[in-house]
Amino acid sequence: MVVRSESDDPTRFVRGASILFPDGSPRVISSARTTDKGLLVRFDGVVDRDGAESLRGSELFVAPDARRQLEIDEYWPDELIGLEVFSAGSGERLGIVVDYVEGGAQDRLGIEGAAGRFEVPFVRDLVPEVDVDDRRITVNDIAGLIP
Repeated sequence: MVVRSESDDPTRFVRGASILFPDGSPRVISSARTTDKGLLVRFDGVVDRDGAESLRGSELFVAPDARRQLEIDEYWPDELIGLEVFSAGSGERLGIVVDYVEGGAQDRLGIEGAAGRFEVPFVRDLVPEVDVDDRRITVNDIAGLIP
């Protein structure tokens, strides 16, 4: 199966590595190589074209305990989803993170609040505090940024 990797770990797709499929089932990589079409990955137990075709379009995951150790101020997007967002100035609850939008210049947090959905660029000047353990994000008050 041809895989489009978004992993930041160059050893993610090596023989013997385990990858999770959306249903939570693990698959072990039997081989991987780069081709002109992308990364060609073969999984143990997938022995024919029909088996490979059944996996087409699948989104692959890494178990949380197999992720690399993050640096300070780095976050996994799935850790941010569901965090409550508060105003740095007033302390008012602005909403909840419902999406993480990857962008060319910067990534953005999609926030659903009482005034609807809005996005905040995920940069330190606008998002000075992220506390995953307390499930809380603080956003600076910038005119026009928050509805």
